[in-house]
Amino acid sequence: MDMRKVVVGVLAVLVAAMAVTAVHVYDDVLFTEKDLESEESMWNLYERWHDVYTPSPNLG
Repeated sequence: MDMRKVVVGVLAVLVAAMAVTAVHVYDDVLFTEKDLESEESMWNLYERWHDVYTPSPNLG
């Protein structure tokens, strides 16, 4: 199997898992089929998700 297909498949699974989590907890990262069309668009979706759900460091 082509490595690119493996990477795209893994990203698709990660995006699906993030979507399930987001639906149950938050509705802040919306996505469409266009976000799943290419490896680059899936990375962009992941980065948006990461920006929303990664806690900021406690500088307190």
